[in-house]
Amino acid sequence: MRTSKNVLRELIKEMVAEESGGLPKPNDLARKLSAAGPEATITFLSDLMPLLKFGGAPAAKEELPPPPPPEPMPEQKDRRSVLQRLIQEMAAAPQSPAEWMKWGESRGLDAERDGSGQITFYTEDQAMADEAEVAGADVQRDNMGQFVIYTG
Repeated sequence: MRTSKNVLRELIKEMVAEESGGLPKPNDLARKLSAAGPEATITFLSDLMPLLKFGGAPAAKEELPPPPPPEPMPEQKDRRSVLQRLIQEMAAAPQSPAEWMKWGESRGLDAERDGSGQITFYTEDQAMADEAEVAGADVQRDNMGQFVIYTG
């Protein structure tokens, strides 16, 4: 069944007259357009679109706050805390022989001096050796498996 544009216009006028709001109900319009067929509906809508006039000011755009920054990945948090701890330790790292002596005493290490005045500590504790290395000491293992901390 082929329906002309005039029949579609009449259907729309009837629907508008029936409605108190001036616009047809979407279900009624869809039913009538479906009955008219796809070609007639497309033609009708193509003719209708240029005739529509929407007056008034454009809708105000809501200003949304900027999105929060993304949360750092857990690995980044871990790296950041490790780096911060290392920086703090480096800032407090002993520099002079007297500071190295205090450092060793505070960790329960016995200091030895060699002929050149360098302070050396011996330990079996891996964590202590790592801490000394971070503080700027040279750490090596001896034949007995102990860590030898050379303070320079």
